[in-house]
Amino acid sequence: MKRKIVLDSSSNLWQLPGVDYACVPLKIITDEQEYVDDPGTDAFAMAHTLRTYKGKSSTSCPNVGDFLAALLEAAVLFLIAMAGACALGLLAAKGLESILFTSVTADISLDVSLQFADIALLSGIGSAVVVIAVLVSLVSVIRANPKDILSRMEG
Repeated sequence: MKRKIVLDSSSNLWQLPGVDYACVPLKIITDEQEYVDDPGTDAFAMAHTLRTYKGKSSTSCPNVGDFLAALLEAAVLFLIAMAGACALGLLAAKGLESILFTSVTADISLDVSLQFADIALLSGIGSAVVVIAVLVSLVSVIRANPKDILSRMEG
């Protein structure tokens, strides 16, 4: 199964040689300018500008669309692999049923079926776990003031 690592730019890890990796940038927004956290951003100049800026400033975590764009290829391959695994599992179960119960003359009936509701439930639970994990990890970033974060970066 193909795997892809996707992090936001707070990791300060822009490339990971030999690994399918993507970095989705955070943003610092003022009324005058939007700073995108990427390798080309001059953090000291941005911190100086924000320290002297008297207007409103805010931060923006990468939106869902940015993460989805970074994960799209891996997600499509995962869905194809999951569908293939379900189909192979169903075939294997039918084959084992015919092998195990051909010589038995009992009135035992084994019905193996994979319903769409089961797959949807599994996908929903997995998605909920991912969303909860992301939200819990972002609580401290969302509550922080961008000016305080940048002041701590400079020392």
